[in-house]
Amino acid sequence: MGAGSFPLGSALKPLAQLRKKGNTEHEIARRLGYYVRHLVRANETQYASIPHFAKTFATWDPAKPAFDDED
Repeated sequence: MGAGSFPLGSALKPLAQLRKKGNTEHEIARRLGYYVRHLVRANETQYASIPHFAKTFATWDPAKPAFDDED
């Protein structure tokens, strides 16, 4: 996040594994959006990690509000 570079090498494998498990690009993108919004709200964007996102993928459910104050 910010002025840093995106760690493409460390991101590709976890995202590919999510695809192999049958998740669509749209589903992955929606959940990734929820994950990033969580980090922004917690002021923790420096800790953004695609491998961590992939490990906690089920946590970021697009069928439910991402936060208590959202519909």
